[in-house]
Formats: sequence, C-alpha cells, structure tokens
Amino acid sequence: MTEPKIKRILKLYENHKIKKEKIEDLKEKNKKEIDIKINTAHINKKSNQIINEIQTKLYVHLFQILSDKNTNLVNADSFDINYIHNKIKFIFIPLINELKEQNESLNLNEFIIASKHIYSSLPLQLKQILIDYYLSINKSKKFQSVLESMNYPFKVV
Repeated sequence: MTEPKIKRILKLYENHKIKKEKIEDLKEKNKKEIDIKINTAHINKKSNQIINEIQTKLYVHLFQILSDKNTNLVNADSFDINYIHNKIKFIFIPLINELKEQNESLNLNEFIIASKHIYSSLPLQLKQILIDYYLSINKSKKFQSVLESMNYPFKVV
C-alpha cells in the first residue's frame, strides 16, 4: 500500500470514529430527554391546581394520622408510621429520618411544605401512588357516608 492510500484510510477511519461518537452523544442526549419527559407530566394550569388541592388534602389527612393529638405536631417520637399504607411509608421515609436525626417537630403548614418538596422530587410513578392513595381514601369516606345515611330512617313523600 502506498502512503497516500494509508493516509486516506486513516482519515476515513478518523471521520467514521468522530461520526460514531456524535451518534453516541446524540443517543445519550435523547435518552436523558426521554427520562425527563417520563418523569414530568405536561399538564395545564387547571390540572396543576387540582393536583395541588389533592396534595394538600392528602397531606392534611396524613398529618391528622401522624400528629401527636396533644401537641398537634409531627415529630419522630410521637407518631406511629404503621397507620399509613406501606407505599406511602416508603415515600415519607426521608422526612421521617430527617425528623429523627434533627429531633425536629413540624406543624401542619411545615408538614405540607415538606411533603410538597418530597412530591416534587418523586418520579411520576410514585406521584401516581400518592394520588391513587388519596382517591382511595376519598372513595372509602364517600362509601362510609352512604352507609351512615342508611342508619337514619327517612320517607319519600
């Protein structure tokens, strides 16, 4: 082989190598963009408002379960995590651990703010678990209300 031919082959090899690296970079970039899209929901303003209201109601419900009835505060010593669903426990473990480590207490507003920070860092699947949990609580409350209404006699006139 002649030297110019070897140089052309090396040049072709280098060009191919550069193109391959660019393709790999593009694949990695696309993968990251897909991961971001998967973990974020594209919702309109009204949907966001509804989800925010659901979150707040859920966190108030959890606060009522977890708070100390005397002090109306949540701290690591006063609540029993066994009263909430296992999947929800998993989501709130970082908050529980932080309360234990720092020996802190949270009032209702602080608990809601901390919970919303946790929510914002969750992947979409865990966010859905929280929403589904709230909806299941809401359904059971409605069902309980219907059962209670059956206890009262009434007449249709």
